[in-house]
Formats: sequence, C-alpha cells, structure tokens
Amino acid sequence: MASLPNNKNAWLRRLKKSSIPIFAKSIKKLSSQQSLSTFSASGLAKIILKDPGITTSILKLANSVHYNPSVTSVRTISRAVTLLGFDTIKEIMTSCLLIETYLDESANNTLRYLLAKAFHTAYQAKEIAKLRGENAIEEIFINALILNIGELSLVASLPVDSGIYNKVTQFYPLNGGQEKDLIGCNYFELSLDLFKSWGIAPMLNELLNGNYVESSASRSVLVANSFAQDYELNGMEAALNKHEKSLTAFTKKSSNELRKQLCFATKTTQACIHEYGLTLKTDMAIKKPKTTRNKPSQENIKTEYKSSFIELSGPGRKLLLDVIFDLTRLTEYKFDFNIAMHLLLEGLSRSAQFVTSVIALFDSTHTHLIAKYEINNSSSDSASRFDFDLVNDIPLIEKQVIIGKKYVEASQYDLLDKSNLADKQNCYLVKSLWAPLIINNKVVGCIYASNSTKDINQSQKSVFKLLSNQSKSLFSNIS
Repeated sequence: MASLPNNKNAWLRRLKKSSIPIFAKSIKKLSSQQSLSTFSASGLAKIILKDPGITTSILKLANSVHYNPSVTSVRTISRAVTLLGFDTIKEIMTSCLLIETYLDESANNTLRYLLAKAFHTAYQAKEIAKLRGENAIEEIFINALILNIGELSLVASLPVDSGIYNKVTQFYPLNGGQEKDLIGCNYFELSLDLFKSWGIAPMLNELLNGNYVESSASRSVLVANSFAQDYELNGMEAALNKHEKSLTAFTKKSSNELRKQLCFATKTTQACIHEYGLTLKTDMAIKKPKTTRNKPSQENIKTEYKSSFIELSGPGRKLLLDVIFDLTRLTEYKFDFNIAMHLLLEGLSRSAQFVTSVIALFDSTHTHLIAKYEINNSSSDSASRFDFDLVNDIPLIEKQVIIGKKYVEASQYDLLDKSNLADKQNCYLVKSLWAPLIINNKVVGCIYASNSTKDINQSQKSVFKLLSNQSKSLFSNIS
C-alpha cells in the first residue's frame, strides 16, 4: 500500500483527485447568496427531479412528522416545495448532496459521527442567526454544514487498514488541533484550501482566514461549530454552561431564551438526521429520566442533567464560567500568556478551591524549571519549592504527562517510590492531579493541583479536567 501524505499540500493533491469536486460544483450553486426562490415551484421541482436521490429524500422528509405534523400525504415534488418552502428545500438539497457524497453502506462510525456533527453545527448556526435577526439564514446554514469538509473528506479517503485511520477512529473526536500530529496540518487548513480551489463559500473563506468582525452574521457559523463540538465531547449541560455567557452577549437574548433555542436546535438535528440513519454522538439532550408510575424521581432528574461542575456553589460556578469566558476572549483578541496562566490558576484555586495550584514550564530537556505560576492557599510553603528535574525525579510524570500528553491522578500511581526527590514534601505527590500545558500543539509544561494530604473530590477533578481541556483547545493556534 502506498504511503499516505504527511503534509497539507500532499493531502490536497490526494483529495482533489477524488469525486468530491462533483459535490463542490453543486454546492457552489446552493451556497451563493442567490435564493432558489427566484424559481417557480414547478421550475424548482424540475431541477429536483433530475436527481433521484434528492427527489426521494425530499419526499421522505416532506412526509416526516418533523416537517409535516398533520401527516398529510405528499406524493409530488411540487406539493413538497409548496409545503416545505424554498428555504427548507435548499437546506434539504444541500443535506442530500452531503449525504450522497460521503455516506454509503461502507461508511464507518467516525464518518457518520462527522456527518451528524455537520448537521448539528448547521442547525445551531441557523437558530443562533435567527436569534440575532439575521437575513442570510439559508446561506449561514449551508456554510455551517460544509465548514468541516476538510476533516470529512480526509476521513472518507483513508484506507481502513492504515495506521492513520486506526488512530483517527480510535481517538475520535480529536480536539484542540491534535490532528496535526497525525496528518501534518489542521483540518481547517484543508477546508480553507479546498474552498479556495473550488471557488465556493466566500463566507467560509473570510471566517477561516479571520477576516470578520465579532458582531458579523457569519460568526454564527463559528460559535455554532464550537458549541456542537463541546456538546459532542461533554454533553448538553456542559456545552450550555460553557457558551452561555458569550452567546447571550452575541445574540442579545436572555439566558433562558438562548438555552431554549439551543436545545431546540439539537432536538431538530436529531429528528432530521434520523431520516438519514444518523445519530449524534452525544444524545443527552433528549434523554428522559426513568420515573415510577406514581411519583417522578427528582433524584434521577438531577443526575440526568448534571453538568461536570454542578456541585460547585453559586459563586464558585459563576467564577468558573467567568474564567472560561475571559480565556476565550483572551485568545480571540490579543493573547497575553501571563494573564492566561493566572486565569487558569484562579479557576483552580478560587473556583475548585484546591489548596495548591501550580503551572510549571520546563525546558526542552524537562530537567530545568523555566517559570512557575502558583497560588498556594496553605500556610505551608512546601509547594512553593516546586522546582525539580522531571526526568530524574518523577520519570512517570514526564512519560505520562509531558510526553504522553495525558491527564494523571497521582493517587493511581506509586509516585513516591519512583521519585528520587530528596525532600518528599517538595510537592504534594500523593494527592495531586496533573495535566500537560499545551501551547500551539506543543507541551511546554504541566498544570498541577493538590489538596496537600486530603482527598480530591469528584467536582474538583471535573473542574481540573475542564480547565486543562479548555486551555488545550483555546491555545491550539497561539503563536
């Protein structure tokens, strides 16, 4: 088997030789600002009837409960156009093109997840744009639907017996630019170059190049994609908590109205993609707790919709959301490394209330501490001497966290026996959490939190994971 590409240009040459450009030609007509409403119902019906696949899908959807609550039988395309409306027909045509291009009987689960996520992004972008009162709703929907075409195209082209295929499917969903280690570039870079070469989706060219203002209509696509990604990784409640503050500012709507519409978009996605045999990777939005016949179980309801840091008190939870919001804004404007580190520590120390929180930066050999950021709530100064040689003193941490890029709970390992530290109190090793600090997809140090000799509760672990993952995602493209 010929070796697979290892850089962006080589991947682009491979993808351009595939059948995907046929898809691009059709998308070019649909993603332009010109509306299909310039056609008459009969004229549009004639266009649809030229493609048996799209014809079948439109009739199927026109007879579905979601689009046709009255369950009135629809047997002709002309009737379907009248019932559904031009904008909905345009969405369906784009959706059908995407499905026909990428989905067949041999499609793997990862490809199905990616298609489901594409639909989720599109429906979220549509609802967010509606909340803002935008006019170009159909254009935003289509652009959001094809935003991740680079990832879709690459995964669809991978031989099932290749090492990259195994890694992509095994560790899906990759987060924070991790794909660069596998394929030599970011998925968005592939999308951008494919759009340019095909001459389609000018809105996405502006978005992926960063040529947009924060209040622009097109930004609905990016924030919807970010929300859909977090939903897939962590579920609805965590995604809502993470994006609530920034999206209320963006849409100028109340928190309750925003949450209602985002949940509605997810349910709409699930209803629509069900017709294509797809399901979202996370289905927490429509799960209902089991109840007894006589009395609903309130305990089950609380558990079902619990966020990862629901146990935090009101002020602690609000602080955590503020930290996440400020980190996001910091990466969107002028990034300041020192401020970012202190924000992370503030979330760990004040929100999760760790006794000691440290961010340590090591040199390339992992033997010398370059810099240290710390908040120590203890009267003891033992953690302030967080200065050691990882290679010789705690090799397991170097292997797991720095090299392996993994989250580590020290209590699961016998670190003290494997440590060469002269002073065993130099840092609280037994009761501690560790995670890599990743800047621009490179590990530059580690994030550490401890309660001295006290156990770390589940809520603290959740906050630690959330902040370390958030930093990895936000700092993935910082120069």
